[in-house]
Amino acid sequence: MPDGFAVSPPQLTDLGRRLGTTTDRLAAARGLSAALTSALGSPRVAAAFEHFARRCGSRAAGIREDVVALAGLLQQAAQVYASTEEEIARAAAPIGAEPSSARGVRSPS
Repeated sequence: MPDGFAVSPPQLTDLGRRLGTTTDRLAAARGLSAALTSALGSPRVAAAFEHFARRCGSRAAGIREDVVALAGLLQQAAQVYASTEEEIARAAAPIGAEPSSARGVRSPS
């Protein structure tokens, strides 16, 4: 691990959210390729592009599934990380004192 590497639960949560918008963009690209095929004019060029788009579309569907899964894993990691920080803060707090959250981080909702 590089020196100074750090990540926080909010950063993981944010990355998971941004990955969600990536899947939206991939879906939009598929719709754009269908519109472009009809606008190409030449039947030969349109057929070649349609073949290309179909192959890319099937791969994009797999990528979307992987990105959705990764976003979910990042959300889970953020929750576990925040929970672990809270447990460490509780364990390190003097008996009878109310512990503060580690680095002020709260569990993501």
